[in-house]
Amino acid sequence: MSYLIQQMWLCLLLAALLGTFIGWLLGKSSCRSKLDDLNENWRRKFDDSANEYSRNLTELSTTAAPDIVAQTPPPAIAPVTNQSSYDIEEVEGIGKSYGKKLRDLGISTTEQLLNQCCNMDGRITVAEQIGIEDFVVRKWASMSDLMRINGIEGQYSELLVYAGIDSAQDLGQQNANALHSKLSTVNIEQNRVKVVPDESSLASMIDQAKSLQAIMQDT
Repeated sequence: MSYLIQQMWLCLLLAALLGTFIGWLLGKSSCRSKLDDLNENWRRKFDDSANEYSRNLTELSTTAAPDIVAQTPPPAIAPVTNQSSYDIEEVEGIGKSYGKKLRDLGISTTEQLLNQCCNMDGRITVAEQIGIEDFVVRKWASMSDLMRINGIEGQYSELLVYAGIDSAQDLGQQNANALHSKLSTVNIEQNRVKVVPDESSLASMIDQAKSLQAIMQDT
């Protein structure tokens, strides 16, 4: 009798364990199913959000972009200029000695010399500081002014000054034919350049001079 009771308890225990195990399997399967359903729901929501964002971006690019392009200012274009500047020693008559004195005053280029000596007061001040006559500084300033024009350097600018052309503004008022004849005569006397610029080159220089701002002053 005792043996039968033990067998019955053992059967009940095995049945309980089996039931627990089957319940656990069913529960695990249910949880996985729920997780799969939840993952699918989130994936659909993400896809819907991505599609909505793509549609909004497309609408923005087709509607707002023209306004943005219309409001964007065009890029700035640097002005074209014929003005040139050279080392101060390139001016005929300055040389190394006066060049050093001018550089000690902060004048190292033809542009700086022109700006400093474009009027009488500036010329007198520089002349006194470097120990030279002011009319010589006036000649240097005139050559520096003419050297703003492409094609006019060193001895060419000096030849123009010898011919009575003492500023770019003055050059802009000349006639190429008459100027060529005058320069040829002066060059024979002064022997400043090997070849006088032809009429075509002088015409180009005159046109450049007309476009430049007047800087040299008599007073």
